[in-house]
Amino acid sequence: MTTETRGRVLDGYRSAFAEHLPGDQTTEYWLYVGRILDMFALSSLATQEHAIADHAARTIRRWVTDGVPDSRSH
Repeated sequence: MTTETRGRVLDGYRSAFAEHLPGDQTTEYWLYVGRILDMFALSSLATQEHAIADHAARTIRRWVTDGVPDSRSH
């Protein structure tokens, strides 16, 4: 995919997403959804073998043990 095409796809996705956000959801809800998506990304990354994956695995273990940190505090 070219950089130009990628840019158009991302712009289209962002616009469509923004237009269809449910207005009745709280900020807390979206922070929670964001953390869930972070966990999916980290889970995928943690299956790979390199230094970043090792860091992701440590983060996942810490979140499972200590709980997910509050997004607003970082």
